[in-house]
Amino acid sequence: MALPEEPAFRRPLRGAIRRRGPLPRGGLPLLAFAAVSLLGAAAHPAEAQPRHRFRLSTGVGLQFFADPDLRLGRGASLGGAAAVRASDNFSFETGLYFGRSNRRYTAENQPVEDVLASPAYQFRMNRYHLDGSLVFHLGRRQPFHAWVLAGGGVVRRDALREDFEFSTPQSLRDGLFRNQPSATGVRIPTATRVTLEETVYEPTAHLGAGFEVYIFDYLSARAEYRIWSPRDFSRRTQQALIGINYYR
Repeated sequence: MALPEEPAFRRPLRGAIRRRGPLPRGGLPLLAFAAVSLLGAAAHPAEAQPRHRFRLSTGVGLQFFADPDLRLGRGASLGGAAAVRASDNFSFETGLYFGRSNRRYTAENQPVEDVLASPAYQFRMNRYHLDGSLVFHLGRRQPFHAWVLAGGGVVRRDALREDFEFSTPQSLRDGLFRNQPSATGVRIPTATRVTLEETVYEPTAHLGAGFEVYIFDYLSARAEYRIWSPRDFSRRTQQALIGINYYR
């Protein structure tokens, strides 16, 4: 009995398989591994950066103080902040920053190091800035990314002025006059008195920008510039800070 003829659409396929020959040794396991890898990649796409939700920051630097009456100059700055991420590009941050100016002035309110004159008083200013900020991250890729921020808060200004009182004791004055009559201008500081001591709280607004470079997935080095201003812009504070970020 004759077997039925094989359909035509199968013959080319069988011929093609015969012409290619057997699979190389280990071919089936390699194909299976490649298929599983592709399925896994499709199910879990890789991220450019781990999705950390919380951030702690700390740093040191300089603050530059403005005042309508005195040249306060600059002083050391110390600060820290905590942030929570709302999305890939936005996070909310709160922080506390401290800076101090401590200088001596003449009676004409000029810093002593700028003029050749005797000091009349010492003025110390402490500024504490408590902030809340909205941070916009310009990309989330390692090892570098930058951000800008804006927000509001409150500043506390502690001011202390100590006036110097100069006098020459009678016994020393008699000796100076007897030995060096021309030295009548010598003065010896004997005491100080506080002529101003006040604490002021005032709302502020601020802007800032910074960048970070990642050391590990959870740790980065940061640099930031920030400016605060109350309603009176002549009492503004600027800050340049370097520090670290810790992600969790």
